[in-house]
Amino acid sequence: MIPVRPPSPRAHVGLYVHHVGSGHRHRACALADALVARGVAVTGLSSAPRPAAWPDPSGAWVRLEPDDEPAPDLDADVTAHGRLHWAPLRHPGQARRTAQLSAWLAATRPGLLVSDVSQEVTLLARLHGVPVVSVLLPGRRDDAAHALGLGVSEEVVGFWPPSAAGMTLGLPRDVAERVRALGGQSRFVPAVPSTDRTGRT
Repeated sequence: MIPVRPPSPRAHVGLYVHHVGSGHRHRACALADALVARGVAVTGLSSAPRPAAWPDPSGAWVRLEPDDEPAPDLDADVTAHGRLHWAPLRHPGQARRTAQLSAWLAATRPGLLVSDVSQEVTLLARLHGVPVVSVLLPGRRDDAAHALGLGVSEEVVGFWPPSAAGMTLGLPRDVAERVRALGGQSRFVPAVPSTDRTGRT
């Protein structure tokens, strides 16, 4: 599933899991299961609680400080002049959150971080010298934050068929050329079609 050099059994992979929506969590759990089965150490990083389906005991989980509670001063610039998606000023949760991530990156020195999805986490990991695989969601992604985060990623992946066209719009050419469509992903084990007595499936 990870299209960069396959991690060795001694590698450690960090999975950043966005706390809004369940798709990020389902993808992370499926990937964590596959990596743990290969002997790769995995750590989930999210302000969401550890999912019940997270592999245990081989998979660690770091509960990050929330960066949106209490609400920051929304009159202040939270986008760093449009260069980022969410970087509130003088927010204690944001400061503790980035400190947590930096401490984990420095102590663990993971071989790879999968960011699903945060351009800010992508940048932080890359500034620590950690290669990043970024998950790309369908839609228009022509803002400066996406250009920056996806631009510094080693790989950019999307979960749609390679034959699908127009899933994202507005990407810089150098990023668009590096997007890999991995096809659909499911947390369910595919069922084997059964055959009835007439031979039909």
